[in-house]
Amino acid sequence: MPKKIKLDVDLICKQYFEGQSTNKLAEIHGCSPNTICRRLKEQGIIPHVKYSLGMNFSEGQTAKICNMYQNGKTTPEIAEIMGCCYQVISKTLKENNVPVGDNKPYSSFFDEINTPEQAWILGWIVSDGHLEKDCACFRIEIQKKDFEIISRITEIITGTPKVQYRKDGRVYLKICSKKIKEDLVKLGIPAGKKSVLVKPLNISSDVISHFWRGVFEGDGTVGIFKHYDRKYPSINLSGNYAMCLGFAKYLGINTKIRLHKGNLSIIKNTYICKKGTNKLDFWQKTYSKLYDDYSIEKGLFLTRKHNIFLKIFNLVGADESYTLDRWTG
Repeated sequence: MPKKIKLDVDLICKQYFEGQSTNKLAEIHGCSPNTICRRLKEQGIIPHVKYSLGMNFSEGQTAKICNMYQNGKTTPEIAEIMGCCYQVISKTLKENNVPVGDNKPYSSFFDEINTPEQAWILGWIVSDGHLEKDCACFRIEIQKKDFEIISRITEIITGTPKVQYRKDGRVYLKICSKKIKEDLVKLGIPAGKKSVLVKPLNISSDVISHFWRGVFEGDGTVGIFKHYDRKYPSINLSGNYAMCLGFAKYLGINTKIRLHKGNLSIIKNTYICKKGTNKLDFWQKTYSKLYDDYSIEKGLFLTRKHNIFLKIFNLVGADESYTLDRWTG
């Protein structure tokens, strides 16, 4: 007769509410998925159920929901764990006399934009961020090699560095707060698809350089480009017309804003602001408009693109012919 496995039921419940599937829990605890489901049901937790507004939670589930909310999780985060919409969670909390509202200490982060950190993060939200239409959350999603940015932004807002990974290898952060979303909309960042609608934000000139650095790090490129047989250093930004024009005006670039060529199904209504030159004074001025001692000291920059700027300084300053292979960042 096989030896009976002693399961840590409290741990199983905790891991299930943190998002682990019954199959994954079975693998972790060395038993079958049916055993996991049976242990969860014994604790009043019904696995795999998608709860609608008209369905009530069991007593055990309600207690878990209230406990998670009181320990700092938001209604959308709890809804994702419970497999339902956030309105169900709000309804359950109110029915159990739990006050519902922003319970995060950082909900007023974007109240007033007067710090380099706030402006820089806004630049990233405008370039690679997204305000969800159906819940009080925003997210920033980028390629895995730039995970440092996700960790740094999360640390600045919440106090804790955190990186979340998608199955396709990309990394992201997701922060839920009704007040933060409302503040971002007031600043001019639309919810839902924003690429065509978003415009340069009206923020203080004291911190505007940090905003444009965030925008450039998300949607810009700098490096050595090849045009026919000639290679030269170049900087560009892709986005809608208003954002490209704003970037050009901020940097003082005298160049034409043109429609991006390529697969129109992918980059429809996308424009590009581009400037290529081997003049050292241009690169010095451009660098000084995007970076300063504070941003470097506090780590408010994407290392990869900053390092390419430094490479360009060395090439242009040495007046070298650009015999390098094409490289960008």
